[in-house]
Amino acid sequence: FTRATANSIVLGLTSGVMGTLFYALIVWVLVRTTIRGRETVALLTWLPWAIPGMVLGVTLSNIMLNVPLVSAFYGTMAPLILAMIIKDMPIGVQMLRTALHQVSGELEESAQMSGASFPRIFRRITLPLIAPMCVAVFLLMFMSTLRDISTVVMLASPGTRTLSLLMFQFATASRLESAAVIGVVIALISLLFTSIAFKIGIRMNVES
Repeated sequence: FTRATANSIVLGLTSGVMGTLFYALIVWVLVRTTIRGRETVALLTWLPWAIPGMVLGVTLSNIMLNVPLVSAFYGTMAPLILAMIIKDMPIGVQMLRTALHQVSGELEESAQMSGASFPRIFRRITLPLIAPMCVAVFLLMFMSTLRDISTVVMLASPGTRTLSLLMFQFATASRLESAAVIGVVIALISLLFTSIAFKIGIRMNVES
């Protein structure tokens, strides 16, 4: 139980942070550039919702087992993080895309004219401008990771089992009381991180 709790929190935090940054980069390309093929990329971001979570998990599991260089990551948190980032891509990209559309690009253009590099512009200007929405996307991914079963059930090893998988194991073994307790724990963790995220979001709105 202790290891599953730690795995769930680590998986939620890591996939939330990495996923939010990855989505923000995709959104910047879609909104701020004129690269050919942007419409195709925008369309492909919806693809994960067309793939059942179990199918996505089986596909990634086969890749992890059969590709030589990638197989070293099997049994770690890496495939679970990748699966969750792919799974939540549609909603994360669209939320951040809406936020960036509402922000003028003049500050970014001014920084570029002043000689700032893209990483500096992205870190010091773009991300702070859409920070409240980034917090919302992070929170959404964290919640999705805590409760997800179908996507990670084929990827998790005994050492990377999450609370949701432990709850599923107890439920299928007719240990319904234990499964219910873990469900309450998941809800409490969700409420705790939700309150923290709300405080951060309110502080960002006040500062902006």
